[in-house]
Amino acid sequence: MSGSGSFEDFEVWKRSKTIAVEICIVLRDCHDYGFRDQITRSAVSVRPT
Repeated sequence: MSGSGSFEDFEVWKRSKTIAVEICIVLRDCHDYGFRDQITRSAVSVRPT
């Protein structure tokens, strides 16, 4: 891959950030705290590698 762009320029990074925010909003009132924590951590764990 050529260029000096940042991983933040990748479309997949932008979309994953949007999805993570949406997941946090949807699960805000979820009372199953273990489930909510696991899904939230998974949503924000997208790595640029």
